[in-house]
Amino acid sequence: MMWTILLTLCLSLASQPDFPLPEKVAYLEIPVYPHSTTMARMESGQVALQMAYARYHIQNPEALSPISAGDIFQVDLVFTKYPKDTTAWRTNYTFLLQSRLRELYQLKPALFARKDLTWRYILQTEPETEPEAMDYFHGLVLHWKKQPDARLDSVLKFDPAMTPIADIILGNVPKLKDSSAFWILDRHPEWQDKLVIMDWTASMYQNRASVLNWHRRQVQGEGIQHVVLFNDGNRTPHLAKRKGKTGGIYHIEPDTLEAVIEMMAQVKARGLGGDPAENDIEAILKATRSLDDFGEVILLPDRNSSVRDISLVGYLKHPVRIILFRGKKTRQVGLGSTGEWVENTWVHPHYLTLACLTQGSIHLHNRDIDHLHEMKAGEKLKIGQWEYEKQANQTFKALRFK
Repeated sequence: MMWTILLTLCLSLASQPDFPLPEKVAYLEIPVYPHSTTMARMESGQVALQMAYARYHIQNPEALSPISAGDIFQVDLVFTKYPKDTTAWRTNYTFLLQSRLRELYQLKPALFARKDLTWRYILQTEPETEPEAMDYFHGLVLHWKKQPDARLDSVLKFDPAMTPIADIILGNVPKLKDSSAFWILDRHPEWQDKLVIMDWTASMYQNRASVLNWHRRQVQGEGIQHVVLFNDGNRTPHLAKRKGKTGGIYHIEPDTLEAVIEMMAQVKARGLGGDPAENDIEAILKATRSLDDFGEVILLPDRNSSVRDISLVGYLKHPVRIILFRGKKTRQVGLGSTGEWVENTWVHPHYLTLACLTQGSIHLHNRDIDHLHEMKAGEKLKIGQWEYEKQANQTFKALRFK
């Protein structure tokens, strides 16, 4: 009873915190708190956020990023009842407990608005000495169960082909076929407030979906700010398309991944496909002119397609970071196919030109190319089996060298 009163005082008296405290809290004393760090792709589980003894910083915040606040049904704040003699306390529990809750609030503020959530403060009573107490688990354990999403179910029934895309985004696949996005985005933590613009036409849907898988795993504020999808004019006939006015461009903020998947299905359904040229520049222009709270502009194109509106590149005002996924093709033997996949290193020179003229960069899974605007006319650059020569007008020309 005494500890219950003291905990209540610790969390309600002295300086008021700058975030909402849980209104109803259950109190429990147990010898040792059993917990699991398992948070793999399951329908339910626990996520343990580790904190050091008498400290409040979360040591593994990335563990929480795949879990939606709406799927969490219980939060346990776990620490040790040491020393047992409260007159011997040296820790400022008011500051410590509030700080531990504030750390969680910064990761998942939506939890603190939930009225149906169970909050428990749990003290482990077994430790008899400070070294023993330091070896026990301290931190937060969040219990979660995946809630069914009626909107997502509706999307997948409407278009079953979206299922593998949704599985990639939501982390329901053990391994990605192409993890280029992870290599590249992890390599560039300096890219903040990302505006990601994706060519959402028929090829490589699943590769581009992997970028949202990466976003799902990030700590709040370190992922993607905006997603823009373009399908090159919805169902506009090829001969009716006009540079800068092709259309088929859609924007969403990726706060809810199910909503992103729904929009992806809509953009996919409205697209026609089959046209080798794409309206990349129009999509970038529309995004950068209509949005103002972004930092890095990141383009995910089809590396093999030409840019229909490359002549509009001079209107772009921001460096463009171009992420290229690995190209694959079937090995041909005579008129037949071996069924064996080999890497296709071809990159349409329009993307080198786009990166050069915006002082942007090209990014492959194992290589960053950020000096294109510094190259002199006549200089050459090798990418896989291809060589590219810079022209006097700052464009690039492809020359095969193998």
